[in-house]
Amino acid sequence: MTTKNDITGDSIRSKALSDKGRDNWDKIFGKKNVEMWEHFCKHNGHMSIEKNEECSWCGAKEDDED
Repeated sequence: MTTKNDITGDSIRSKALSDKGRDNWDKIFGKKNVEMWEHFCKHNGHMSIEKNEECSWCGAKEDDED
């Protein structure tokens, strides 16, 4: 059974990615170079956390002493 638009009654289906979309795929979803710092969290063990961010489990920051 195909999904239909409630208003128009048209079938809902995915369209192919446009040329512009293909050209910009890496800009939109590409791998970003992110610096990380290593942390051993008392709640979740060894973790890699993005620079200038704190541990989401315990709140530790990169410059905190363990």
